[in-house]
Amino acid sequence: MRRDRMRTTLLAGWLFADLFLVLVLVGLASLPVTTKEGTPTSSPKPSVTAEPPERDRLRKRPVDFDIEIPPARFRDSGSQAAAMRDLLSRIDTELAERRLSRSRAGFVLVFASGPQEATGVAQDTAERIYQSLRRRHKVFKDSSGVGYWAGANSDHLEFKVFFYE
Repeated sequence: MRRDRMRTTLLAGWLFADLFLVLVLVGLASLPVTTKEGTPTSSPKPSVTAEPPERDRLRKRPVDFDIEIPPARFRDSGSQAAAMRDLLSRIDTELAERRLSRSRAGFVLVFASGPQEATGVAQDTAERIYQSLRRRHKVFKDSSGVGYWAGANSDHLEFKVFFYE
């Protein structure tokens, strides 16, 4: 009987020690993290990202269209204004055909063609075309975008426009 009591006491002691160890570990884990200077940092809280409202979500597929205006017309100061008017008119036509005249563009990719040795010039032209489009056309007013070189095999502009749903 004395032996059973001793086993029970020994078992209770081990359980108490294990419980104490678990409580110490939980206590240490709950302490704030400090920097080398000793100032506490806030622990990162998990961010909860809510689904954006439907109207602020971009469509998964872009609307693609080509405009047969040579990018060089936008680099020539004599034809630049006429080229922009022509571009705006053709974009209005493209949007009307697709019933997108009242839509909002979210992201725009503009591709301008040009010789391979002048890819930077073509890319700069595409960027300037996008910036002008953003300033002058209500559909593109609040969009983001970027210009790229479209290759040397053609002499036109390509657009890939992601509209809001």
